[in-house]
Amino acid sequence: WYWDQLREAIKKKYWKPFSNIVVDEALFAFKGRYKYRMYILRKPNSTGLKFYVLSDETGFVNDLWMYHGQEDDTVQIVSGFLSTIDNNNAYTLYTDSYYGGIKLAEWIIENKPNTRFTLSCRSDRPAWLFYVLQDDLQNGSYRAAKKKASKLTALSFHDKKKVIFLTD
Repeated sequence: WYWDQLREAIKKKYWKPFSNIVVDEALFAFKGRYKYRMYILRKPNSTGLKFYVLSDETGFVNDLWMYHGQEDDTVQIVSGFLSTIDNNNAYTLYTDSYYGGIKLAEWIIENKPNTRFTLSCRSDRPAWLFYVLQDDLQNGSYRAAKKKASKLTALSFHDKKKVIFLTD
């Protein structure tokens, strides 16, 4: 209860986010006993508590939710964070491939018209471009496609491995 009041007070009084915002996960080092303590290989602090965080380009964390043992819906996570920021200001959202996908892009277009976005996507997202973007690409080459019915554009390029982005 106190945690929620503290978060709300910080957001209302002290933090006006810069225009570039990021939703990502963070692992806070913790070695004690706790039901949801996680171990993630290849992290500097590999044991700790996982949080979903909303931060801006300065690295300031505006909001965070603790992971509670089940896979959360990524659209719900990002939409929950975006619902806490001011609709009158223009923002650009960046996410990694864990969050990026067509459902999130369509939610942002419909509910946050002042928010631009660039979402990194897994190779199976967005499904409507799967056949276009999945062809073999040579190193340094790229392929792009635009969905006619909406403002979405997808870009796939191959550097060390294939990367897909979805943007408006």
